[in-house]
Amino acid sequence: FFSSRRRHTRYWRDWSSDVCSSDLEDRIPPLEVLIAKYPDTRASKMAGQTVENLKSEIAERNLRNQAAERDWNTLRARAEGWLRSEQPGRARKEVLSLSDQHVDTESWKQRETMLLQIDQQAIDMWRQARVEIRSLLEKNRKAEANDRLNQVISRALIPATTAFEEELRKEISTSQDSTQLPRSEEHTSELQSRQY
Repeated sequence: FFSSRRRHTRYWRDWSSDVCSSDLEDRIPPLEVLIAKYPDTRASKMAGQTVENLKSEIAERNLRNQAAERDWNTLRARAEGWLRSEQPGRARKEVLSLSDQHVDTESWKQRETMLLQIDQQAIDMWRQARVEIRSLLEKNRKAEANDRLNQVISRALIPATTAFEEELRKEISTSQDSTQLPRSEEHTSELQSRQY
């Protein structure tokens, strides 16, 4: 009647720690039937102890989930605000501040989903910035391209976007600034004619 996992562990929480609360709740009714059908037996006493342990585990998980949900709702609201203002870097810091004591809760799963959303927003911002920076570089506007790079770094530099930063820094550093371009002969002769 008892699962094989139960027989191979020393402590009841070992076998229930990876099972969700609803699965734990599903185990209680058959045990209660056993207790009612065979009262005052060794199996009934073991089933009674197991029911108590399961109920205790369910109560503990419910408390953990409530605490995780409370903490997550606070952090999520702030992170969503940062995302609306196109600052995924700050949103990511908020989301990552959820304590790892909340691992294996529904809130932790929501955290992981939001991290993916944040990564995507940051990547999209970098793609757009790359287009703008390359356009500025084609127009020999290196200083403005550098300003645009610094702007996107301050808002959206996260581990998923470091390759963009390296790529664009290299492109900017290897491009010629219009102030450093050699003057054309026509421009030089025009300047000389003005001096006379």
